[in-house]
Amino acid sequence: MFLLATSAAVQCQTLTELFANSAEVYELQRNELGIYRDSKVFSGDDLHPASVANIGMGLIQLCISDSMKWITDAEAKALITLKNITGHHPTFQPDRNQSGFYRHFIDMLTGERAWDSEYSTIDSGILTAGALFAKKYFCQNDSIAWYADLLWHSIDWSVAIADAETGGIYREMLATGEGKPGTVSLPFNEYMLVAYFARQQEGTTPGAANELWEKHYTDPASLPTIDYAGIALLTDNPDNYLSHFVIQFAYYLCHPFTVDGQYFEFMANARRADSTWWANAGGAKEYEWGLGAGSCPVPPNYCVYNLGHNPEQVYSPHIIAGFIPVHLPGADDLISLVVDGHSLYALPNVDQDDILWRKSLLAPAWSANEVQGVDFSGMLFGLAALPQHLGPDFFKTYNDFFNDTCQVTSSFQAAPPSDPFSFELYPNPATDEVQVFISGTYIGDISVEVYDGLGRRRYSSGFWKDKFVFSENFPPGILPRGCYYVSCKLGRRIFVKRLLVF
Repeated sequence: MFLLATSAAVQCQTLTELFANSAEVYELQRNELGIYRDSKVFSGDDLHPASVANIGMGLIQLCISDSMKWITDAEAKALITLKNITGHHPTFQPDRNQSGFYRHFIDMLTGERAWDSEYSTIDSGILTAGALFAKKYFCQNDSIAWYADLLWHSIDWSVAIADAETGGIYREMLATGEGKPGTVSLPFNEYMLVAYFARQQEGTTPGAANELWEKHYTDPASLPTIDYAGIALLTDNPDNYLSHFVIQFAYYLCHPFTVDGQYFEFMANARRADSTWWANAGGAKEYEWGLGAGSCPVPPNYCVYNLGHNPEQVYSPHIIAGFIPVHLPGADDLISLVVDGHSLYALPNVDQDDILWRKSLLAPAWSANEVQGVDFSGMLFGLAALPQHLGPDFFKTYNDFFNDTCQVTSSFQAAPPSDPFSFELYPNPATDEVQVFISGTYIGDISVEVYDGLGRRRYSSGFWKDKFVFSENFPPGILPRGCYYVSCKLGRRIFVKRLLVF
């Protein structure tokens, strides 16, 4: 239970306890395979499958908990998660399409499709963001780097682009790897992350991903806006408002947004509009606000609210927290909510730790039955960004995925030792010539690609073999001094090895 005194020291302690309890949500959603459940119920049996996006959030939570020294096994847990979500487990094989995209929901124990869910670009993007965040945070762990790189390179982000001219990104993908017609999302929204990954994978070569990014995201002023009470807000539809988790996801997960002052101002505008809506609606206390997504009192008991739609007047403390980087007084509002006690929920752990979660002004007797990890992430991330905790630079540092350095070590493996496949680079480190050796029993299409440290493709080749032994020299001069990632793709399986050229 929280101490409810009003001294500055106790208020600081209250925020730290709330922060630690928020991290506990993800520990409770995690199973022995390192897979994270979509939601944790406050009482009763868990029924929800795994959420691929929440696995990404769980990986970031491990980095936060390690940095705060709350747990001692975060690095080992991150490795377990990355190994299993990339399919390196005998009984857990996540359902993915031919371009590498994951299902939105998967079975907690098998990885099979759950809840008739789609192949989702944004859920795959959030998963990958979590993996790359963990890679950068646990930067000395070659195994974490290997599996994170494997995940990054195993998805063809370019096929998510529906139309570079309009900025269209497919929300859903077909099993055969193409975008699903009729599921196109336009800027601005959280699919900025998918566009960013496509651009990084394309590199400097002119193409659809670079065209889309330059046209729609390089200059935030070029994006469509909608007005609320004289406040300009980013939107993906000039007739509709975004739920405010959208802009928060972009801030915490997409580095170009995080470091751009214009985007930062749009996030501040969203916070102002949110508070203004609650003041205009009437009936809410000053510290009761937040337009987000999560549990709600009407069927199907999950609702996404925004400035134009919140009929039950459900307020979201996790949205208040998510805005802390642009509105530090939000921390005081969280303390007020703790003191008020109405939106406190007890977690089903030994200590019955309390967290803040959604409540309704028009249905005050209603309480949520579960907490959704993806939506709740704003609480964890916002509290992490407080100056007395990890500060906003924590996210600026570790979501800078492609500003990377690496050091090749002799222990780094191209593939798990049990895999009947050999993929070697010689010499490594190298100075001029580099040769790739491949052998195995795979029958079908094989490709070799080289990426630099920014994820730009520098070389590719393809061929078809049956029970092969193959070697190839990379053309002289294509690999200047630096760190590279060499991938060998066999069907849907990808093996990645790091190469240092000096």
